[in-house]
Amino acid sequence: MLEYIVKGRYAEIVGCTDDETVVNIPKMIDNYIVVKIAEHAFVEHPSLISISIPKTVRIIGSYAFASCKKLKTVKIEEGLQYINDWAFISCNIEDIYLPKSLLYLGENAFLGTKCYDKIKLWKDEHKTLIQSHVKTKYDMCIIPSKALKTPSKITKNFVEQLYNYQTLQLNEYNSNVNSLYKLDLPYVFDNHEFIIAINSKEKLQDLSIYIPSSTYMHVGNYADDDPDFILFELQVFSTNVLLGSVFLKMPYPDEVSLKIVEEGYINGVNVLKILPSISSFGSGNIDREFAVNQFDEIIAKFNTAYSNKIISFEHFNEMEKKLNIMGKNKVLQFIRSIEDAPLLTHMLKMFETVSKDPQYKEKLIEINEYVDNKINHYYHNISDISSVHKISFNVSEHFKFLKYITGLSKEELNNKYNLYVVDKNGIQVTNEKLEELSNTFYEREELFNLHGYIYEEILFEISNFIEEYYDSKLINYLEYFNV
Repeated sequence: MLEYIVKGRYAEIVGCTDDETVVNIPKMIDNYIVVKIAEHAFVEHPSLISISIPKTVRIIGSYAFASCKKLKTVKIEEGLQYINDWAFISCNIEDIYLPKSLLYLGENAFLGTKCYDKIKLWKDEHKTLIQSHVKTKYDMCIIPSKALKTPSKITKNFVEQLYNYQTLQLNEYNSNVNSLYKLDLPYVFDNHEFIIAINSKEKLQDLSIYIPSSTYMHVGNYADDDPDFILFELQVFSTNVLLGSVFLKMPYPDEVSLKIVEEGYINGVNVLKILPSISSFGSGNIDREFAVNQFDEIIAKFNTAYSNKIISFEHFNEMEKKLNIMGKNKVLQFIRSIEDAPLLTHMLKMFETVSKDPQYKEKLIEINEYVDNKINHYYHNISDISSVHKISFNVSEHFKFLKYITGLSKEELNNKYNLYVVDKNGIQVTNEKLEELSNTFYEREELFNLHGYIYEEILFEISNFIEEYYDSKLINYLEYFNV
């Protein structure tokens, strides 16, 4: 017996009982059109030998038939558009016909099957990253909600202009990560609403959205294989027909859900307001994963807008300076938040004291440059508990620099300014105590997790900055074309 769930006017197959051997998916169940086979629907089914998929089904979800060891026959009618990641991995399929309607074949969808070589040939002959976007029948674009004061500002010309600009960014894409950084596409943050606008002669019915996970493109490198953020595709459907796609950027997530919270049709434009929810599991530093290189990436985004004459050089230069100040302030805030590191606290106090000493006024610029360079270095190199330990306890190079500035040794500096290494209670810390703190620092993983919380604030500040200084400029530019 088939198992299914209902979403709106459509049904999704979510599995069947273990005794089923031959399954023919119907076009309709209880007057609901069957449009999807859900993720993990038949995973590790013990008896399934044959499956037939009708023309109403548009999507086969990730791992839908994974490890169905007895599955030999798969019949797919024209109409299917997406086979997502690992959908038929480790099945016993010898041959399969892929319909002409298929737009996307996910990563390793048929890995471990006897038809894998045939599937590989199909993939080599088809471009799949942004194929659905290129084939879109409608002008559609994505807009941060806060960039628009009222929905009435969205006109058909507005959507067409923004669609053309965002499509231009995708057409310039190549496999080089540096070009991905420069893609001028909107960001999606947790609980930050955004709008999808679609031009059409009449109101589109039964609009829905879907994220094919296999279209994720990792950008940047936080540590090992963890990306800084991702570029992903969001597909838009009307009455079960794919209208096209928009592309976005977001912090690297473990789970994403998008909810349509409002719909409208104004001036020939269908408007969908979307509320995103982005979750992460198993990493105390998920926010850091997006924060690494974030300033470089956003500056590249602004540079793209400047090269396309959306913003002036003066405005680009202004934003670049603001971003750099934000980055340095946040890194310094993080460094000051590291607990049980009295040597680091002492070092910060020493720089502050020397900088205020009129005797070294002529060298203030040199001191500030040194501090700025170190802050930038820390920003790009804080990646694990060892790097935080190095910042907290290896400060000898800083004393060398201060000796170069003042001509005084560490002891002479301490005596001159009456500054000594003390704990948070103001009690002087001995060398033996410092060594003990250094050895136990690795046991205090929660200290390192502080930087995740600090960088979470960066995400919100950056997103707000974009909305205030960038999106409004883009909107003003596009409204100019509507005149």
